[in-house]
Amino acid sequence: MTKDELARIQPSVALVGYTNELMLHCPKCGDGKDDSYMHLQDFNKNGEDVSLDYSCEFCGNVSTLHLRQHKGHTELLWSDK
Repeated sequence: MTKDELARIQPSVALVGYTNELMLHCPKCGDGKDDSYMHLQDFNKNGEDVSLDYSCEFCGNVSTLHLRQHKGHTELLWSDK
């Protein structure tokens, strides 16, 4: 494989390490320290909007993370399922 071919398939930016700051935290019981056990259960796409359903391994709560486009801005918010 040539360098050019390799450059096309490799990301130009790599995340270094596996840190707690990069993980989702439960909106119900999370304190942002040791609560990063969120499991993706389902998703829904409606136009430009995406909803991701996550369950928390600690408290069992199912929450939905909404990604919405509004006038060129991306809004992120949690809601209970």
